[in-house]
Amino acid sequence: MSAHAWDGNSYKKVTQRAYWTGSEWKNITSSHLWTGTEWKLLFSSFTPTGIVLGANFQTSTVATVTIPGMIANPGLPGTVVQGNGVVSGTSGPVRIGFTGHFTTSSNNTAYLGVYKNGTLIGTESAGSVNYNGALQLMGIANTTLAVGDVLTLGYRNQSGAFATTVVANRTMMTISAEDQPVAIGGTDIDQTPPVGWSDIVFTPNPGTVMDGTSFVVQKSHPSAILTANVNCRSDNKSAIRILVNGNVVNTSSDIGGYDVRGGTAVSCPLTAGDKVKVQYNRVSQFGTTIYTRSGFAIL
Repeated sequence: MSAHAWDGNSYKKVTQRAYWTGSEWKNITSSHLWTGTEWKLLFSSFTPTGIVLGANFQTSTVATVTIPGMIANPGLPGTVVQGNGVVSGTSGPVRIGFTGHFTTSSNNTAYLGVYKNGTLIGTESAGSVNYNGALQLMGIANTTLAVGDVLTLGYRNQSGAFATTVVANRTMMTISAEDQPVAIGGTDIDQTPPVGWSDIVFTPNPGTVMDGTSFVVQKSHPSAILTANVNCRSDNKSAIRILVNGNVVNTSSDIGGYDVRGGTAVSCPLTAGDKVKVQYNRVSQFGTTIYTRSGFAIL
C-alpha cells in the first residue's frame, strides 16, 4: 500500500517525507512542522538506548550513589556508556523507564532515581526491602535532553545499619521517544491462585489496554523493560514469570515462604499487538494469597 496526498488538484504519491505548501512540495528535513501557532511532531527518528547492571552491587550508604557496573543493553545497539550512564546522542523530549531489584539481610527502605548530569529528574521511586523478600522498584521520568547529556541511576538506603544488594540483570534503564506508550497495572483485590502456574489479574491504569489478563502492546519497541513485583503469602516457595504471546521470556528467582514479596525484570523486544502477562507459581497445597499492591509495567 502506498501513501498519497491531495495537492488541491489531484492525489500525488508520496515517495519521501514531504508536505504541500499550497504551491509546491517541500521535503521535511526535521521531525516537526510549524503550523503557524505551534510545532507539530511529524515523525520520530529517535533510537532508544539503555543500560543494565552487569554485576551485583552492595551498599549501606544513606547518601545517593551512582550505581556502578552499568553496561550497554545488548538489545539497544548504539548505546554509548560513560561513567555508568547513557550519553545522549540526540536532543529533544524523552521518556525514561527504569527498574531495580534489591535484597537485604534486614529491613530497609530503598530509593531509586534517574539523574541527568548529576541532578535528579522528578522524584525517586521508593519501597520497603525486607530480609524475607526481594523488592522490585519501577518508575518513569520525563525530560528534555541535549546532545552529550548523561543519564544515570542513583540509589540510596534510608538506614546504613545493614547493606542492600542491587541485583544484576534486573536493574536497568531505557530511554525512549516521548510518545512511546507505557502499560501499567496493579492488583486491587487479594487473589487466591490455584496450584501450579496461573495468570495474575491486574487492573490497568488509564491508557493501558488489556485483553483478558494480558497487556496489549500499543507500539513496537526494540527492547522494552518488562518489570513485575508481587506481594504474597505461601507456606512454601513460589515464583513469578513473564510471558509474551504465550512464550516465557523471564522467570524470577524463588520467592520464599510466608509473608514475602518477589519481583523480576527483563528487557525484551516487542511488536505492536503483542500480548504480555504475568503468572504466579503456587507450590503449596495450603493457603496462598497474592495481595494488593502487586504490579506490572511495560516501560
